[in-house]
Amino acid sequence: MGIAPRGTRPRGPRLRAALFVLLCAISAAASGDGMRVTPIIQALPNGHNMAVYQVSNVQHRPLTVQVQAHHWDQKQGKRMLGVADHLLVVPPLFTLAPGQQQLVRIAYRGPASDQERDYRVRFREVPERAPRQGIGVGTTVALDVPLFFLAVDPRSEVRWQLHARQGQSWLRVSNTGNRYLHLSALSVVALGGRPRRIGKHSEYVLSGQSREWKLPLSPATLKAGVTIRYQQDGRAGSRTIALE
Repeated sequence: MGIAPRGTRPRGPRLRAALFVLLCAISAAASGDGMRVTPIIQALPNGHNMAVYQVSNVQHRPLTVQVQAHHWDQKQGKRMLGVADHLLVVPPLFTLAPGQQQLVRIAYRGPASDQERDYRVRFREVPERAPRQGIGVGTTVALDVPLFFLAVDPRSEVRWQLHARQGQSWLRVSNTGNRYLHLSALSVVALGGRPRRIGKHSEYVLSGQSREWKLPLSPATLKAGVTIRYQQDGRAGSRTIALE
C-alpha cells in the first residue's frame, strides 16, 4: 500500500480511500493447500501505485511460486483477462522453505489516470518436476486475487432491475459509478417466501459494466416484487424491486 510523504496527510476523498485500503487489508487472506496470500483484495487510492502481498508456505516441503498480473475487464458478464503492460511484479518467481514468507511488490508504472484500473493477480505453485507420462497428473495450487487502483473520487452507483426472458427470471445489476462493486451473500426473497441464494459467494461488477443472475422464481412472482439481500464491501443491504 502507498504511504503519504512525511508531513502530509490525505484529506477528503483521499482520506476515505486510504481508510478503505486499511479495512481491505485487515486479517484478510486467501489460502490454498499449502500456500497463503494476504491480503485477498487491495484497493489503492489514486496516486498510490504500489501493492504489497505476503505469501506464506504453510506446508512441510519447499514451495516455488510464480506471480503474474493480468488486466481485468468484463464483457457481457464474463471475465476477460489481458496483458498488464504497466505492472511490474517483484519477485515474479521464488521458492519458500516450509514456514517461510515472502513479500511481493506490484508497481504500476504506466501513465497517470483519474479513472479506476482493474487487475487480477495470480499466485501459482510451480511443481518441482513434471510428472512422468502415464504415471499420473501433478496437483498444484493457484490463488487469484483482485487489485484495484481507484479513481480520483471513487463512488458507487448501482441500478437493480428484474426482467423476464424466455420464461426465466433474471436479476440485472448495473454499475454506473466509477468504482468497482463487490457483492457477496446475494439472495432473493419473494413475498411471503424464504431467502434463496443466487450467484457465487463473492461477485464483482466493474465500473461501467453489468452482470446478470438467473433467479429461482417464476416471472409471475416478480410482478408482486421481491427483496434482494446482499453484502456490499462487508455491509449488509437490501433492495425491494418489481418487474419493470
